[in-house]
Amino acid sequence: LDDYSEIEQKSLSMFCDLVVNTLNNTSDNFIKLKISAYPGRVELGELDRQKIDIRYLDYYQLYVNDKRNEMESAAIDYTYRIIEKRLMKYTGHGMQYYFDTDKNEIFDFCGIIFKMSLNVVRHIGLILDYAKEYSIVHGNRISMTNLNEAAKRLYNERLSLFFEESKSAQMAYDERIEIFQLKDLLQSIVNREKEIKTDIRIKKYTAQIFDNERSNPYTSHFYISKEAESTLASLELNFFVSKYNEMSNKVGKKVSIYALNYGLCLNENLRWGKPEGNEYRTYFIESPFNFNSIVTSFLKETKEIRCQNCGHVYSTEELPFLKTYGMNCMKCMSIGTVVEGNKISEVYKHQIEEIEKKGTLLER
Repeated sequence: LDDYSEIEQKSLSMFCDLVVNTLNNTSDNFIKLKISAYPGRVELGELDRQKIDIRYLDYYQLYVNDKRNEMESAAIDYTYRIIEKRLMKYTGHGMQYYFDTDKNEIFDFCGIIFKMSLNVVRHIGLILDYAKEYSIVHGNRISMTNLNEAAKRLYNERLSLFFEESKSAQMAYDERIEIFQLKDLLQSIVNREKEIKTDIRIKKYTAQIFDNERSNPYTSHFYISKEAESTLASLELNFFVSKYNEMSNKVGKKVSIYALNYGLCLNENLRWGKPEGNEYRTYFIESPFNFNSIVTSFLKETKEIRCQNCGHVYSTEELPFLKTYGMNCMKCMSIGTVVEGNKISEVYKHQIEEIEKKGTLLER
């Protein structure tokens, strides 16, 4: 079952109960189901989780058990193997034949392709297809410049279209609001990375770890508390950000490290990654890259947690506690009546009203 997570939540639950569970429970193991789904968008209904084998494909989950300094090298080796074997299978030539190795080694190309795609195979294919148009069709081999242009094209022509969907008439009101809000959240993250870049350059941040790259510092990653991961779930689902690692911050608390999309970083003139060497192992958890305040501010501005029975409004800090106890209201003691809703700014209201008017005109 491919694109399982593309169905909206209510329909997904119904599909699982009526189709997936029925086939599984009545086939006496004759029918084997392989379900392709996004993390956090898996609905299994009454299926026994203990009898389900889970295979992770995203970079972090795939290499989480490797040593931290070996995770990226293992992933890059996979990049090489998947490209090399497919080229040999379908063209009879390896990477050496198609890539310009006069200035760069093959594994340099694999490293940059990994950063651009984080080994999402569909993205690897699109990047190589675009790079081919810039090089091979003109009789040249693929260069680093070609790959950078391909990464920008992937972002601009494919990924960023997610935000254009908010202008479509065929969309629920709440979905349209969420896309507007996510675009603002992503822009807030990008703006903060740009501020950090400037502050490192002017030595506002004096940490020695920044000294060797002050003229063009790396500002593509950030970290948040693990409890805040759900806030970035939609941005991660659409490849604007990707979970890169988990580490303990300077006070010993486990945090989640995220990376901005490589093509987005090229567009915004942000340098992707961190300096090489063991002495830079804590680069991503330096204090400037703590983005918890951005997430907290976003939640306060866009989310309202209210009891549908008594109307009591809870703070975002109380949400983890409420989720632990089934979203029961502590004020009126009603069961499961606390819900998360979207706050709608006047800016969003005006933009959405204009889109709805255009949609109505088109339908006449």
